[in-house]
Amino acid sequence: QRKGIGISNNKPLYVIKIDPITNKVIVGEKEDLKSTKLKIKDLNWLSNDEALEKDISCSVRLRSNHKEINADVKYLGNGIADVILKSPYYGITPGQACVIYDKDRVLGGGWIIKEE
Repeated sequence: QRKGIGISNNKPLYVIKIDPITNKVIVGEKEDLKSTKLKIKDLNWLSNDEALEKDISCSVRLRSNHKEINADVKYLGNGIADVILKSPYYGITPGQACVIYDKDRVLGGGWIIKEE
């Protein structure tokens, strides 16, 4: 949506962040959407082989129709984990699922809550 925010730019702008406390919408160029960090909640861990006490090298899928991205997952406790992507990803979206894989085996997953 490019109408109604009262600004113009020679390049397309994208919503980077919405701050409901200050009632501000932060916009930027497409490159500003790129990130390598996210946090997930409600982690559902299915694997008995990989222990959550250590960082886990794996791959993650952030959209059902996108390819997997190599990542490291660090469990923080209380069902929350940090995910560090090995390559940047455009448009990490809170509320979407993050599924964690070891090759073709699902290790677990959770819900994206924010970018770091």
